[in-house]
Amino acid sequence: MSYLSLREAYTNFEGYIPRYRENYREGIEYFEQQMNDNKIIKLDKIFVLYLNLLDRQDRNLSIQKELNSVGILKENILRIDAAKTKMGYDGCALSHITALSTIEKLLGKKDFKFMIIEDDLKFVNYNRANRILKMVNDGLISGFDMMLLACNPNPNKFSNFKKIGKSNILHHVLTCGTTTGYIINSGYVKKLKEYWLKDLAELSNLKYFKKTYKNMAIDQTWKNLQKQDNWVIVLPVIAIQASGFSDIAKLNLNYKPLMT
Repeated sequence: MSYLSLREAYTNFEGYIPRYRENYREGIEYFEQQMNDNKIIKLDKIFVLYLNLLDRQDRNLSIQKELNSVGILKENILRIDAAKTKMGYDGCALSHITALSTIEKLLGKKDFKFMIIEDDLKFVNYNRANRILKMVNDGLISGFDMMLLACNPNPNKFSNFKKIGKSNILHHVLTCGTTTGYIINSGYVKKLKEYWLKDLAELSNLKYFKKTYKNMAIDQTWKNLQKQDNWVIVLPVIAIQASGFSDIAKLNLNYKPLMT
């Protein structure tokens, strides 16, 4: 069964599909073929960096399985050694900054779309996630600064998004937490990195004030950027944060009720 009607398939991405903007029929034929085919398509232009602690081999294995299930090529996957700190929030910031620095070194070498994910990401539906990512892979969804794969709380339940044109599934992000997963425009890497470096400095000065410290987590401070820049998300979300033990919160968490 198709995830989108043929007409929706075209209008959902109005303004984000330069190839088919002038050729409606060709665009409809493309989406008809893509959305009705259950075969997982290999994605050759998406490069994934995943953050993983050395002592979380369980997550190291599970996230590789997730990526394989949505068509990411093995040679386009890079593990980033996540930083482990006492409070966790600064370690999260440092890990994402490391991933952004790695992307800066890769820029210009290949024409990749860069995705950064945490090792507890779980795709909601492999086939649907593959089709959405295929559109990014082929440049059919483009022009954004950031494309979030997940959101906390679930934007379907709260007013933290705004529809793009006639879109039923592509939305502007207004206030989404969780750095579970995102695709970043190469031209936006420097801005986000510099923004988070300032956050990291603040986190270093707030180590003994836990409540304020949590409010300075990077998935909270980046909401300021969401309001001023071009951040988008596909709804329903294509990924969530898997349940399990959190090395930041130091307890077992289940985010599914909040994120789906």
